[in-house]
Amino acid sequence: MSGTMRQKLLMALAAALLATVSIRAGAASLSGLTPARVLAGPCAPGASYDPACDADHDGDVDIFDIQLAAGHWGQAGPWSSGSWDLTGNAATAPGTHFVGTTDNQPLELKVNNQRALRLEPHTTSPNLVGGHSSNSITPGVYGATISGGGATAGPNAVGGAHGTVGGGYANSAGGPYATVGGGYVNLAPVAWTTIGGGSINTASGTYATVSGGFGNTASGPSATVSGGGRRDPGNPATGNLATDKWSSVGGGAGNQAGTNNGNAEDAWGSTVAGGAGNQALHIAATVGGGESNVANGQNATIAGGSANAAGHYAAVGGGVDNAAYGDYSTIGGGAYNQASGHAATAVGGGQNTAGGAYATIGGGLGNITNAGYATIGGGGRTDALNSATANRVTDDYGTVSGGGNNQAGDNAGATGDRTYATVSGGQSNTASGAFASVGGGSQNTASGGTAIVGGGEQNLASGGWAVVVGGTGNIASGLAAGVLGGSSNTASGSFASVGGGFGNTTTAAYTTIAGGGRSNPADPATGNRVTDDYGSVGGGGNNRAGNAGGTSDDRPYATVAGGYGNVASGSYAAVAGGYGNDATATQAAVAGGVHNDATGDKSFVGGGEGNTASGIGSVVGGGAFNTASGTNALVPGGAYNQATGNYSFAAGQRAKAAATGLFVWADSLPYDWGQQPEWFLSAQPVMSISRLVRTIRAC
Repeated sequence: MSGTMRQKLLMALAAALLATVSIRAGAASLSGLTPARVLAGPCAPGASYDPACDADHDGDVDIFDIQLAAGHWGQAGPWSSGSWDLTGNAATAPGTHFVGTTDNQPLELKVNNQRALRLEPHTTSPNLVGGHSSNSITPGVYGATISGGGATAGPNAVGGAHGTVGGGYANSAGGPYATVGGGYVNLAPVAWTTIGGGSINTASGTYATVSGGFGNTASGPSATVSGGGRRDPGNPATGNLATDKWSSVGGGAGNQAGTNNGNAEDAWGSTVAGGAGNQALHIAATVGGGESNVANGQNATIAGGSANAAGHYAAVGGGVDNAAYGDYSTIGGGAYNQASGHAATAVGGGQNTAGGAYATIGGGLGNITNAGYATIGGGGRTDALNSATANRVTDDYGTVSGGGNNQAGDNAGATGDRTYATVSGGQSNTASGAFASVGGGSQNTASGGTAIVGGGEQNLASGGWAVVVGGTGNIASGLAAGVLGGSSNTASGSFASVGGGFGNTTTAAYTTIAGGGRSNPADPATGNRVTDDYGSVGGGGNNRAGNAGGTSDDRPYATVAGGYGNVASGSYAAVAGGYGNDATATQAAVAGGVHNDATGDKSFVGGGEGNTASGIGSVVGGGAFNTASGTNALVPGGAYNQATGNYSFAAGQRAKAAATGLFVWADSLPYDWGQQPEWFLSAQPVMSISRLVRTIRAC
């Protein structure tokens, strides 16, 4: 038979197959054909040439022309009455009329003398092999399908019952119910595995799926790799890998979900959504994307970023080189942050460490807390290269809101002894007492329990409940002591207070210095001072309330309102102002003036200069250099007068009332008067105002 005739025969066979009603394995003959039509003359083999009968236009009329014109062909060679019409058959019955075999032999359809389709019989379910003739189904396998594709060097193959290869090159569905949709050199070797396409993918776990991509492997039971592929095309180890039960890799390159240690149960449900070089290595661990992230704890989550790590139930939102190792810990982002405490949180920033349980760092640089329930809002190192200058919380429940080089807690090793300390901000501040707080400023310290420093610089509140509001170099070291402001002030007594000024000091309890300060700024000894309990200094400079005798309770309630160099050293003594005045006795008082002394109990000097009231209840109203030394003696004013007798009175200039009840009123002449008895009209002492005898100076 010539090549042309062979082609005609193949064309006829193809047309018959396209018109197939049903294909059934059976006897090796074509059956179920419709009755042939009667050939109409004059077209017949060997008849005279008629162009109308030359159906194939080859210049002659032969059997092929006759059958092509008739539209049917019988298998036995001669045309018969039962055949498939090339133009279609009528009155067929599915299942009765078919194209196929009736014996247990495969049926093949070829093109260009190459097999294009092979139908293999099996009592359970036949196989269908399409595509290249080298494609194959393992003997004994049934219900398998190879739709097409393949090549001599890369045949497609199905090795399990009901397996499927849709097409492609060198693909293999080796397990029962395994499927490879297409692609290049994909391998589904076990039951119920699926590969959608792509290149050099493997689904080797039961029910595993690789949707596509390049060089991906789903080796765990029910594992999934949706796509992506090798990070290094030449390195097979850099593809996506899902090794554990229910593990999943969405895409990207070089990602791994599962431990790949042979145990498919220790990282079940792990997921890597995408990115490159990410790993989810524990049960239900998840990496959303990014690069080189590792979720190595159970239920760990990393949303993205680079080189981040998360432990059990921990989460990292993103950033670079962050590590949430503590159970239930969280890092939002940033760089080189660590959350190593249980349920600790670092929101962002860089090089921060939240090491205590439930500790929180909002951000900043290099901040650190190893205490429980601690909080650092932000801020960080004052020297970017010195880790010791960051904010620190060393004791439980401590807080540093921001700033730099601040510390909440005493950093003594134990985290439970200085709890609830707070530094709001500023620089180099320390709240080391329990419940202590520093609002801001620089180099301030609140070391007492519940102590407070509001701000300023180099202030210290070391007493329990002590307060320094501001200023510089102030110290409140007494229990509940306070310094409002100023500079270099000290309140060391319990409940003592200094309002402000410079260099003021109170060492006794319940004392007050309102302000003022050093009369000589360079001399610390010249500030205002309160040395005894309940004493007060209102202001001025170099004033003192109390006797500074070492004990603070023997001269209580002394007061200096102001002035310079005044001393109220007696109990309940007072100096209102002036310069160099002393009230040294109990309830003694000096209202003002210069160098006046009230040294007797209940004595009083109203003012002037150099006056002394040394008797009990004695009074010098003013003037200069007057003395009232007798009990209840009085000098209302003048100069150089002396009332030395009890209840005596001396007024004017140089009046001398030495006797009890004596009243002496001198004039302005520069002579003493009242010292000699003959100078009196009566030599007897005057005992009272009602018996007063006026003294007259001799002419």
